[in-house]
Amino acid sequence: MRQNGFEQILETACAKLTAEAREKIFPSSGRFEKRVREVLRDLTENYPEVEIDFNPHPQAFPDIAVGNFGVEVKFTLADTWRSVANPNNDDEGGIYIERALKIIENEMLEAALTMDDALFIEYWGESVPPKQRIKKWLEKADAPARNWTPSNSLFLNYARK
Repeated sequence: MRQNGFEQILETACAKLTAEAREKIFPSSGRFEKRVREVLRDLTENYPEVEIDFNPHPQAFPDIAVGNFGVEVKFTLADTWRSVANPNNDDEGGIYIERALKIIENEMLEAALTMDDALFIEYWGESVPPKQRIKKWLEKADAPARNWTPSNSLFLNYARK
């Protein structure tokens, strides 16, 4: 699957899911993510290389792998997740982000070492060798930081090697 094909699938999936949500609100994040997987499965049926996993690891990144591409699923009924990542509330938001990232630090390291390079090229615009991805991620995460700097508390053993 090429990028333009993936983007067309995403546009179709978004339109379908938006229409469904307007008709009837999804009752939970689990139900919404399952429906996203179902829609993506249906839309990728002509791509034999794509298999949508309905039983992924709970902290998998991206949430849904679609061939060499990925989809992150976000769900909220009240837009509360936005305040956590709001740069104007960096003191409070940074604390929650730091805690969440510390919990999945090992999974992030594993993902950085094993994920297909095409995802990094797509999201970062460049190829990064697996052993350099955490360092690169920290550079990217530190750049906009104000009151909390990710590299001061995340991947301390790994980043200093």
